[in-house]
Amino acid sequence: MAGKPVRTRTQQSLITAVDLLELIELYEECEHSLQRARSGPRERVSGSRAIGISLREDVVTARADILGVLASWAGTVAEARNVTGPGRRDVRELVRFLADNLDWLLGPATAGDFTSEIIEVSAAARRAAHPDPVLRTALGVCPAPDCHSTLYSEPAGSRTTGHHRIRCDAGHDWPPRQWLLLARAGARLPLTSHAGAVA
Repeated sequence: MAGKPVRTRTQQSLITAVDLLELIELYEECEHSLQRARSGPRERVSGSRAIGISLREDVVTARADILGVLASWAGTVAEARNVTGPGRRDVRELVRFLADNLDWLLGPATAGDFTSEIIEVSAAARRAAHPDPVLRTALGVCPAPDCHSTLYSEPAGSRTTGHHRIRCDAGHDWPPRQWLLLARAGARLPLTSHAGAVA
């Protein structure tokens, strides 16, 4: 019986590094989501009490969880490796510190817990920042070496330059400059306005 493809340590490291870096973007997207909610139209009914700023609990929780998970793992690394951790609880500094220690984090003692927690907070933050369902289109099998995951096209986030993002379930991202290569590899690209412009 065929199972999931076994990823090499290098592949797992790349995927986890991408997930780590994405936490910075998700943390900032959650912040933008809160700012949009604060600046939205407010209507006061005559005789009612002003209730102040209304915050979306899922967004606030997602940001707190990202910061908490990163800080917890940074503390684990600093204690176990007897190194100085980041000077403050800043998402960029925490991600940089964890990325510098990624080989240790992907060791047999910590890899399972670390990757699952990163994936879990990423998924929760993505749902919070983008509550509307993302319409994904399956394009075929990812052509990355030794990857057999499904490749998808989906609307790009607010901080991405293109109109769509192409990514597989294993975490391989394909920037617009590579879409023509994907088309030649057999991916069914519906994005002819961008794919056709790639040299």
